[in-house]
Amino acid sequence: MYRTMGTYGLLNNHWALILAMVTIFIALTRSGTQASLRQAAGGAGRGAVMDGATTLQLFRLVYVPLMMPSLVAIGTYALLLAWNEYLYAFLLLSRDTEITLPVALGNFLAADDSPLGIAE
Repeated sequence: MYRTMGTYGLLNNHWALILAMVTIFIALTRSGTQASLRQAAGGAGRGAVMDGATTLQLFRLVYVPLMMPSLVAIGTYALLLAWNEYLYAFLLLSRDTEITLPVALGNFLAADDSPLGIAE
């Protein structure tokens, strides 16, 4: 990931971290929504088509409401994982003005003059 971001000139840029998080969560989102979509495509989808619903109406009125609980759960899980992400932020952002809060706290606790550090 570091080499790829370096190749595209995205090191020390928040876009590097955003792209890294998106690539991680695509698989999670795809599998979760696929299961919900498969369930929604059952009887409710067939009934709406028989009643004359267009493809857009079928998606908006049948699929999205049935997938909403899984989308909220997946979104919450992705937000919490991204908030607690340390490794990619530590590797991809090294400028002090660009680092995230978890990395800044880790740097503070690892500093030699930190009051919370281990005394020798």
